[in-house]
Amino acid sequence: MERGNSGVPFVVKIRTYLFHIIIFAIVLIADVFIFQFFAENATVACSEIKRVNDAPHNEIVFSYEPTGDDSFYYIKQYHATGAKNINVSCDILMVTDTARTYKNNDIYFEGTLGGGACAVSGNLAREYGLNTGDVLKISGTDKTFKVERLITAQTGIDKEYRHEGIVVLGYDGELLDKTYSYVSFTTDGDSYPSLIDLVYIGRWKEESSQDLLTYAGIALAAFCAAMAVCERFLFTSRRQDYRVLVSLGKSSPGLFGVIWAENALKYLLPPFVAAAIYSVWLAGFGTMYLITSLYLPCAAVAAITAYSLILVRRYYRCQVKR
Repeated sequence: MERGNSGVPFVVKIRTYLFHIIIFAIVLIADVFIFQFFAENATVACSEIKRVNDAPHNEIVFSYEPTGDDSFYYIKQYHATGAKNINVSCDILMVTDTARTYKNNDIYFEGTLGGGACAVSGNLAREYGLNTGDVLKISGTDKTFKVERLITAQTGIDKEYRHEGIVVLGYDGELLDKTYSYVSFTTDGDSYPSLIDLVYIGRWKEESSQDLLTYAGIALAAFCAAMAVCERFLFTSRRQDYRVLVSLGKSSPGLFGVIWAENALKYLLPPFVAAAIYSVWLAGFGTMYLITSLYLPCAAVAAITAYSLILVRRYYRCQVKR
């Protein structure tokens, strides 16, 4: 005697989960666009907030004479070029003396560098594919520097134009010309000899915090809009199935589990995939990108949990009224 087939027919499974797959694809596209527009800026904002919190001083001083602690030469007219001939846009902060040990500045640089060596911020290294041992060439010169180590990811210190990171060079006097100045770090300094510019990094934290809240709000609104559109136009038939489960005696916790799991497939998995995609470019920020990448999944957990509870309550309220 042949044993009959058991379980849910394959055709029924296709009908049940086809729209889950379609919605997953739509939400993934939406999440990729959200990450495209906000992930990098939000990650940079997080890194700036952390940098201000970690900084031993609250002022960055640009001057023609060294001021405060851990002064560097500042030679922003140069750029560095890696092995792939990609121009690296960055501040270049030169160690003034190979015998000097740095430990009290706002750029996470400690220790010293010998001639021909340099240190590169992690985000810059990641974006341009740099590793320790690689060689950078200073544009417009025949000078080369070997990447000796990586330092904490951060943007530049000069807010005049966009920066992608920081490079610290071992001392080389031939790179100094009439345009160089000093950059120093102080706390509520009283005097600034030959002052060029002064930056209060506390303002960076305020600006970055405001930016971060803006990015978070817009990203959440975009995600919820995508979710609402998909539920309204693509998932009506499946919600009818939920009502059938209620009429067949499905318990409230059991129905919540079904709805939550299906919502997770549609709305929770896509932000994780999008975060993994953008980690290729932003993983150099380390923990700061992790914070950014987890925001949308955490928001999705809250959204699908609230939505699932609302649906369960609605179905059982309708059942009681009948």
